[in-house]
Amino acid sequence: MNVEVEYVTGVQSELFRLLRRRTSSAEDALRYTGLFLDDIEEQLAEHEAELPGAVRRLLLDGSRWWWKYIDGVWMAYTLTDRRRAWVFGPTTRTVLVHGFDAVPPPP
Repeated sequence: MNVEVEYVTGVQSELFRLLRRRTSSAEDALRYTGLFLDDIEEQLAEHEAELPGAVRRLLLDGSRWWWKYIDGVWMAYTLTDRRRAWVFGPTTRTVLVHGFDAVPPPP
């Protein structure tokens, strides 16, 4: 399965702001933001976007998943699978990252 990761506009800035409160400088927060995003994408590919411990929250527009990346950093995302009917290739799973927060919303 191919995994593609996309981000809603401003999501990287959300992660930066979340990390900025936890780091000693903006430079550290920026560095960690890049490292964390790279690592998150690697883990999504490794697990085919079925992240261990992810919890599902139902919304009016469908399911949104929340995954605890590290203490105090949760990622909200949705999944979409597509397969071309005329091609016997692998399914492509698109992960759309909607945001980062210190805790997921209540059920």
